[in-house]
Amino acid sequence: MAERTTREEVNRANDTLQRLTKTTYEINQTITRGAVSAQERNIRYTQNLLNHGIDMVKGQVEASNQFMQQIAKPQESNQTMETLMDSALAMQKRYVDFTQNIIEQSGEMFLEHAKASRDLTQTLLEQTQAWQKTLQTLFLIPQAK
Repeated sequence: MAERTTREEVNRANDTLQRLTKTTYEINQTITRGAVSAQERNIRYTQNLLNHGIDMVKGQVEASNQFMQQIAKPQESNQTMETLMDSALAMQKRYVDFTQNIIEQSGEMFLEHAKASRDLTQTLLEQTQAWQKTLQTLFLIPQAK
């Protein structure tokens, strides 16, 4: 009888340790997925930021080239001044658009990070509770009701 009880206890302990190992693995997987997801969001944000920055610089170079071509042509000074003002206004609009885009993307990224952090915290809480329950079973600790 004692041998049977011992064998049952060993089997139960082995099952509990397997559940504990599985829960620990799931917790680590959740943390890893959260870190990878955050890195992917950071990469997308950086790529968008660089792409918009490059586009803005290209537009500035193009506007500067057009302005230089206008200056090189013999024209009335009023038309040259108008071209200069149009070019400056277009450049300012690109700066404003670029800045607005950065602010919008930063806000979106912040919200995505906040949601992902909340979801990760909730999942970890659930998995930690399962882990604690498994430990309680392993050490035969009475569970609080």
